Amino acid sequence: MTRTSGLAARVGTLLAAATLVLAGCDSGPGAPGPVSVAPAALAWDEVVPDAPGGSLELVVSNVGGGVANLVDVEVDARESACGTFEVVGDPARALGAGQSATVWVAFVPRTGAAGGCGCVAIASLWLTFDAEPFSVEVPLVAGGACKSPVRCLPSPLAFATTLEGETRDRKVTCWNVRTTDIPIDSAGLAVGGDGEFKAGTPTLDLPGPLAGLASFEIPVAFRPRGGGTFAATLEVRAESRTTSIPLTGGGEPRFPKCADGIPVDPDPVLETADYTVTLDSTIVSAYDGTIRSRWYYDNQSPLIADVLTTTGALADPACECGQSGHQAWWRNCDPAPEDLFINVHAFPMNGAVDTWVRRIRDFDRLQIRGWEVDRITYPNGSWWTDAGCHTLIITWICQD
Repeated sequence: MTRTSGLAARVGTLLAAATLVLAGCDSGPGAPGPVSVAPAALAWDEVVPDAPGGSLELVVSNVGGGVANLVDVEVDARESACGTFEVVGDPARALGAGQSATVWVAFVPRTGAAGGCGCVAIASLWLTFDAEPFSVEVPLVAGGACKSPVRCLPSPLAFATTLEGETRDRKVTCWNVRTTDIPIDSAGLAVGGDGEFKAGTPTLDLPGPLAGLASFEIPVAFRPRGGGTFAATLEVRAESRTTSIPLTGGGEPRFPKCADGIPVDPDPVLETADYTVTLDSTIVSAYDGTIRSRWYYDNQSPLIADVLTTTGALADPACECGQSGHQAWWRNCDPAPEDLFINVHAFPMNGAVDTWVRRIRDFDRLQIRGWEVDRITYPNGSWWTDAGCHTLIITWICQD
C-alpha cells in the first residue's frame, strides 16, 4: 500500500481527529469498529542520547460492534538524528466490541549522538485496521533538553573542502518539536562571520507560524575566495530565543600562486611501455598569459587537452580569437607584434598537474611551464608530432 504522510501539513487536524470516532456511514449491528486511538501524539522530552529512552503507550479501542482487527503497525521515520522509534512486542490484533489494547512504543537513543538542541527524532506511527477509520497516523517526537522549541540539523554544518570560486550548496532543516504552532521570527547568518557563507530564503515565510511537528529548510551556500578555513553562524529566532548552527568550511586554491615560488622543474620521463618521447628542446619553456579557450580529449594519451593562452590585445574579452587547424584567427582587435597566441597541447607530468589542467577556466591568468616535445612514438608504429603549436610535458601551473 502506498501512503502519503501529512505529518507536516496535517498534524493539527490529526491531533484533533485521532481520538475521535470517524463514523462514515452506518455499519449496522455487529459490524466491526469504528476504532479510536489515544493519545493523538507521543512525545519524549529532554532525551539524553547515551541514556535509556523509555516507552510510551497508545490505547486502541473498538468503540463499535463486532470484531475490529489491527492489521499492521509501522514506524515511518522522518528524522533520526538522535535515535529511532520501535514498536515493543506484538500488540493484540483482534478487538471485540468495547475492548481496548495497548501499543507500546519505545524511543531508542543513538549512542554518541548530539544532545540538547541538536537532538531531534521525528516519525509517524501508522496503525492500519479493517474497520473505520482504517488508517491512523500518530506523530512521534523526541528532543533533547533545550530552551528553544526549534531543533535544526545538521548542527554543526561542515562543508567539504571546496575549490576557490566554486560553490557548495547544503540545507539546514529546522523542526518544531512541539505539537502546537510556534512563531518563527527570523532565520539568517549572524553578524561577524566570514563572507564565504550565504543563507538563502527559507521555505517558510518569515516571520510566521510553524505548525506543530512541522519543519522548514534554510539553504546555505559556501563559496571560498581563496585557501584557508572559514566559519560563520546561522541563527534561527523563535519565541525570543536563538538557535545557533555553527558553519565551517575549507577553501583550496585551484592552482598554486606564482608569487609563492616556483620549484625546480623535474626531469621528464621520456620512455614508458606506452610511448617514447623526443624533446624539441632541453630548456624548459614558460608561458604567461590569459586563457581564452580549452578543450579536452581522451583519445590521444598522454595528451589530454589543448589550452589557448594569449597576451596583450588578444587577452581582451572584447577580442574574438581562436584557432582553425594550425592557423590562428582574431577579430575586433589589433594585436601588437609581441602579443602572444599560444596553443599548448597539454601532456601532464603527473597526477597533480593533470588535476590543474582540468581546473583551467577561460580568462584564468596562468603561467604554464614544461618541456617542449617534438614527437611521441607509440609501440604500434604510430606517432604524434608537433606542427607549429607547443606540445608540453607540463611540470607546473601557477596563478598570477
